Parts: sequence; C-alpha cells; structure tokens
Amino acid sequence: MEYVLIGILCLLLIAFNLWCAGWMVHIVAVYIIEKLAKQEIEIMKLNSIVLRKRQHE
Repeated sequence: MEYVLIGILCLLLIAFNLWCAGWMVHIVAVYIIEKLAKQEIEIMKLNSIVLRKRQHE
C-alpha cells in the first residue's frame, strides 16, 4: 500500500514540476516577445524619422 502512495506522490510532484516549468517558459516567452516588440517599435520610429528627413530634403 505504501508503494502506491509513494507512486502517486511522485506523479503529483512530476505533474507539478511540469506545470511550473510550463509557466516559466510562458513567462520567459512573453518577456522575450515584449522585448522584440519594443525593438520593432523603436526601429519603426527611427525609420519614420529618417523618411521624414528625406522628404524634407
């Protein structure tokens, strides 16, 4: 009977670890995507400034 309980506890621990790992991956992915999005916005701003300057010339 004890082996069954130990087995269930191990499975629960593995499931919990996978769940936590999933959340960590999700958070990291969102953070990276936000960073990339901010860089894209900065590049777009710079491009629009350059285009405006070229139009004025």
